[in-house]
Amino acid sequence: MPLEIISMTLEDLPEVLRIEESSFPRPFSRKLFETEFQLAIAHLYAAKLDGRVAGYIDFWNAGAEIHLINIAVDPEARRHGVASRLMETLIGYATQNKVYEIYLDVRVSNQGAIELYKRFGFSNLMIRRGYYQDNNEDAQVMSLVLSKPTADQAGGTPGVVEKEGTKTDGPGPKPK
Repeated sequence: MPLEIISMTLEDLPEVLRIEESSFPRPFSRKLFETEFQLAIAHLYAAKLDGRVAGYIDFWNAGAEIHLINIAVDPEARRHGVASRLMETLIGYATQNKVYEIYLDVRVSNQGAIELYKRFGFSNLMIRRGYYQDNNEDAQVMSLVLSKPTADQAGGTPGVVEKEGTKTDGPGPKPK
């Protein structure tokens, strides 16, 4: 049976939590995942192989931007294209929804993930020093620019008065 990417459901959580616990030093709790299901900006997808969850992705669509919250693959399913299919789902969603940029944070020691993101065109933006609380590890902030934001997406360009029918090439959104 081929790999299938579907919207995650609460019924998937036991398998998702098993993958989460085997993938991260500080795994998300069941309660945190249940909260994600309640958030309008959160989008959770499961990669299923033979009816079982082989991986998952959780991202937030904040209008013109997406922030990748979490992606993980079952250790037994790694190196079989599951993470790539999940990333393709993320980028496909972003393209269909006119998102102009995707952001993520990744542990600097997670070279496998960093290489995956680079294969999909992500570039390094900055380092967040001591970002991960379990061991004070730095996070590499990466982004993928899909298109230039419109003035509406960017909230307008400071200091520029826009007239109907004109285009501005302003600096884009400011960090929040």
